[in-house]
Amino acid sequence: MSELKWLEGYSGQSVNQLIALASEYRVDSIVLAFEQALQQTPDPLNEAEFTILVVEAMEREVNNGGHHQFFLNTPEHAPLIVAALQRIDCPKTAELSTRALSLIGLRPPFTEDDVRAALEKDPEGKLVEILVDQCDRPYDNTGEPIADRLFAYIRANRGSIRLQKT
Repeated sequence: MSELKWLEGYSGQSVNQLIALASEYRVDSIVLAFEQALQQTPDPLNEAEFTILVVEAMEREVNNGGHHQFFLNTPEHAPLIVAALQRIDCPKTAELSTRALSLIGLRPPFTEDDVRAALEKDPEGKLVEILVDQCDRPYDNTGEPIADRLFAYIRANRGSIRLQKT
């Protein structure tokens, strides 16, 4: 069996055209193309579209620098991450996100500004160490195929997802 190719990015495909690429391209690269397309839209996003953006931001940031980096670089997504992970059927990762939020002192409802304020309360960086031990290391071991589940969510909600033609 041959290896699937990496889709180099969004280039104006429709939702159904992107979904159809799954037989030829890696699902994680297709999900990334959905994120790129949604980042270009000037329209207000709906729940399905936000779910894609939020989960992809978490995947990118946590994989590159941990939960602290997710909260620092995309605080606007922090209030939405647990519900987004639950929507795509990733309960273990949702539980880790809940734990990470709790460790930085946040309980719903909270805002982007609350996330920033919580991070500023840790000038010595002890929070990073705690998040690594209690959230980042377990994140890699959840066994949840996040990209696959997000792609299944995209398939199931294809009628709600609007992509801008490039």
